[in-house]
Amino acid sequence: IGFAALLVLSIASAIPNLSRLVAGGLAEPAIALASGAPVEAADVLVPVVSTAVLIVAALSLAAWSFRRREI
Repeated sequence: IGFAALLVLSIASAIPNLSRLVAGGLAEPAIALASGAPVEAADVLVPVVSTAVLIVAALSLAAWSFRRREI
């Protein structure tokens, strides 16, 4: 499951329209901030919120997957 998620996120970050939704989408606002250009809040919040949603989804899937297994 983890390897498949890594592949999906890697492919998603390579697609220009989807790359702004994953953690890699923070690269452009970071470069803009470093160069002194103004950055809108949405340019930063969208990747942060979508990454947080992906983390919660991954944790939920892991909890569901290991719910009935003894560790």
